[in-house]
Amino acid sequence: MKNFIKKIFKVTSKKMTPEKWIISQDTGMSSKVIWGVMMGSITEKDDNWTRAIPCDVEDFSRCYRLLKHFPSWEKKLKKVSKIFPKWEPFVKNWNKLSDLFKTNQAGQLSNVLYKMSLPQP
Repeated sequence: MKNFIKKIFKVTSKKMTPEKWIISQDTGMSSKVIWGVMMGSITEKDDNWTRAIPCDVEDFSRCYRLLKHFPSWEKKLKKVSKIFPKWEPFVKNWNKLSDLFKTNQAGQLSNVLYKMSLPQP
């Protein structure tokens, strides 16, 4: 599992732009939601993207790497949860999730992500 985390943790040192990122192979539905909100492409709730939350470690890793490429976006993550309320627990706990990811606690991260992806009462 540690090798898997190291592999998905890597952020390339190449100069990345939002336009280059969206056509890269390091995208997923949840990271595309962040990109779309930050780029102004998604400005209101869209049913096509409602279910796109980081529901497992690989999904989270793509979101994490996206925000490492564009650190100013992390401070604006609340914009995502304002449009997509399902994102609220992820945004509120982003630092905790990131810490679990950075410290190779994939099992615990997976459990937390799963619980957050369940319907909230």
